Amino acid sequence: MDKERCVGCGECVKRCPFDAIRIVNGRAEIDVLKCRKCRICISACPENAIS
Repeated sequence: MDKERCVGCGECVKRCPFDAIRIVNGRAEIDVLKCRKCRICISACPENAIS
C-alpha cells in the first residue's frame, strides 16, 4: 500500500469481499489478517496505490 498515492476514494473498500480494507485518516488501510490476497483491490484502485 502506497499511502502517498492513496486518495481515500474507498473503491478498494467497496470491492473487497473479505472486509479487509478500511479508510483511516483519509487513507486505505489493509488488515493483513483478513486479507486473502485475491487482488481485487489492486484492480479497483484508480490511483494504483495498492500493489
